[in-house]
Amino acid sequence: MTEFNPADIRVIACDIFGTTFDWRTGVADQVSQVAAEQDVAIDGGEFADAWRDRYLPVTWIA
Repeated sequence: MTEFNPADIRVIACDIFGTTFDWRTGVADQVSQVAAEQDVAIDGGEFADAWRDRYLPVTWIA
């Protein structure tokens, strides 16, 4: 076994969006709260899903 050398690390990649935290609840809750303050009827969960549907294609790296 070779000795670990931190200088040999070239990349650290982490997938946290949707893997280690719940993005949907936060978006849905905040949208619902702001909408209620503005007296706007909107389903926060549906908004979160629609936002994610449009967000994902622009962040996908092929």
